[in-house]
Amino acid sequence: MHFNTKKCFCMRITHSRNPKLFNYTLDKDILVSTAPHTYLGVDISNNLTWNRHINHITSSANRSLAFIRRNLYSCPRNKVEQI
Repeated sequence: MHFNTKKCFCMRITHSRNPKLFNYTLDKDILVSTAPHTYLGVDISNNLTWNRHINHITSSANRSLAFIRRNLYSCPRNKVEQI
């Protein structure tokens, strides 16, 4: 199996204050280290907390809600209640 090294990343997951840093290689190419990374729509952080993912989801929902409120503001009230 062949991997595209440009699409591969390395994430160190640790609670250590002074982690040992290594350079990981794949096909003689050094993999890029990343702290937060999005995989299949889920934001994964290097300390395994959900804060980044939850903030992303709630801000997306708030943008959608603001769009709906902005565009339904001028609609008649009885039409909005039917929706």
